[in-house]
Order: sequence, then C-alpha cells, then structure tokens
Amino acid sequence: MKKKCETCAHGKGTHYWVRTDVDEKGREYKIKAKTLGYPCNQCDCKEFVYHGPEEVKSGVGNIAKFIKARQIVDMVRDAPSFTYVLDVDKKSLRDRALLALLALTGLRISEALSIDVNQFENTETSYWITNVKILKRREEHILQDFILPKKGIFGYLTALVMEHKATKKKGKLFDINRVTAWRIINHMTGFWCHYFRSQRLSHLVNKFRSTVMVSDMQGIKSPATISHYYKGDTRRNEKELSEE
Repeated sequence: MKKKCETCAHGKGTHYWVRTDVDEKGREYKIKAKTLGYPCNQCDCKEFVYHGPEEVKSGVGNIAKFIKARQIVDMVRDAPSFTYVLDVDKKSLRDRALLALLALTGLRISEALSIDVNQFENTETSYWITNVKILKRREEHILQDFILPKKGIFGYLTALVMEHKATKKKGKLFDINRVTAWRIINHMTGFWCHYFRSQRLSHLVNKFRSTVMVSDMQGIKSPATISHYYKGDTRRNEKELSEE
C-alpha cells in the first residue's frame, strides 16, 4: 500500500507528480504539476483535483535571465515540433506561429488564443492586431492594438504568424484550448507561456526606458506590474557600469 506523500498530508487535497524529461540537447529537466484529473501517483489518496500546471526550476535555460531578440528568434525557429500523426505540417506551423505571436506581443496565452483572423490590419511597414481584449481588466473593457513588424530581427516571427493566418479563412487564429497550448509550448521550448511575456516586456523596457510607456503599450494597468516580469540587460550598460 502506498504511503501518503507529504503534499497530501496537510489534507487540502493537492497532489503532485514530477516527471523527469530530457531536451533535444540531452539536458535533464523536471516538470512538476498538480494532478490533471487523476489520482495522486505518490500515495493512496483518491482526490481528483485539477489546479493547472506549475513549473519547477529546471536545467533548461534560466527563466530569470534576459536574452536578446536574436536568441528569441532562434528559439522559435529551432524548437522541436510537437508529435502529431495527422496534418503534421499544418499543425507544426500553427504551433510555431503561436510561439512567434507570444514572443512578438507578450500576450497572455488566453489573450493570444482569443484573436480572430479578421483583427489583422496591413500597413506599409507592419501588420497590426487590433482590439485585443486584455484580461484582468474586463471591468474597464480595455482593447489594445499590437504591432507585428515586417522587417528587422522580428520579421521572421511575423512571417510565421502571417503564413499560418493564410491557412485560416475565418474564425479564431488558433484552434486549440489553453491547456493544450501550454503543453505544446512547454514541449517545444522547456518553458511556460509567461516566459515569453517576461522577455517581451523586458525588451520593451530596455528599448524605451519607461515602464509607464510600456504599460500603456501593453494595456497593463499599473507600471509597477512590469517589475514582476522585467529582466534587465546588464551588458547593455557595460560602459556605465565599468566607469563607476
């Protein structure tokens, strides 16, 4: 008979499993999640409680580290595809386009999945996604526009998004739910969706040097919220730091 694990002992019905996996470069990492509707595999408890995925610090990269735009593009381009049996090419393009969109906009996964194909506008230098509903500000009915540049470092990511959009005549841009999207992104990159939100906000703050401006651009209510996501680019300030 299995013994009750420490997590279950406090009686709140929260159970965990931990899976060790290996990424494409042979590095081990662990994914910790509360049970997804199944009994705890560490004890004899019979609770069926789903609280959503939860990350454990792992050997895959450093989620607290700022990485440059080129590294983000390389991550999206080189990420291993999720395993499919049917429509492999179409679904692989969709998954990579979702990664690209998160990296370009810093949207929450639910915000990205809410985007409709008719929300896109084309200008001379960029595409715009218009009237994106910003979560956690529903009482204020915040609708925000996000830019997808056609040129520059992020031009490749924009091309991925637009290539996928060309396969959709109407409806939602992505035909998957939030939980599936989380699993696909974690499989492809070793990170969860908010990693890309953190990196995008960090890039914008390092570029514009203003949390007020960035919070307005992203539809964030308080500039102080960005402090939870911001990762500084210390090397950018090398000259100033070396002269202290």
